[in-house]
Amino acid sequence: MGLVIRAASSEDRNRFSTYLNYLESICDYIYDEYGDSDNGDSDNLGSVIVKSAKTFKLSSDLDHTKLEKWLKLSWNNEYLLYVNCEGKDEEVLRFTNPWIPVLTYYSIYSCLVAFCYSYDKSTPKTHGGTLRKVTSLLVDKGIPPWNLAYQGPPGRKDQDHIPVNFPNDIDWKNLPSNL
Repeated sequence: MGLVIRAASSEDRNRFSTYLNYLESICDYIYDEYGDSDNGDSDNLGSVIVKSAKTFKLSSDLDHTKLEKWLKLSWNNEYLLYVNCEGKDEEVLRFTNPWIPVLTYYSIYSCLVAFCYSYDKSTPKTHGGTLRKVTSLLVDKGIPPWNLAYQGPPGRKDQDHIPVNFPNDIDWKNLPSNL
């Protein structure tokens, strides 16, 4: 049985280029807004994030075993990611590489659930609920670049997906899209 490699469809290539464009735009925004983080400026991205994060108030009377559970899950996934990638030969990497995105995702997800719990002692029931809650908290607290977000259901109709905290001088309805 041979290895079958499927060529990416044009739809897949468009989605991937959309994602790369998104990441590049975030990098450009951060550099334009905060400049070089190595310049020692007190208004660099790191110091702005720290200043904004200080406005979070942790919930009182947390169940430390619940918080510890989510943080240990995050740590464990990150550890497995490190162990699976470090110093392996090509034959081993061929089998472990497919798990790298999964381990990365669950490390971040578990950390975000711990963050939600430490904020108001609740844990969202779904992955999407966790993402919505964390996004809402980061937008409300103004932590860059996560303070730039979209609100409302996804869609291409007018006002379905409204930008929040983006510059007002952009004509949002007439932006090119490769979706």
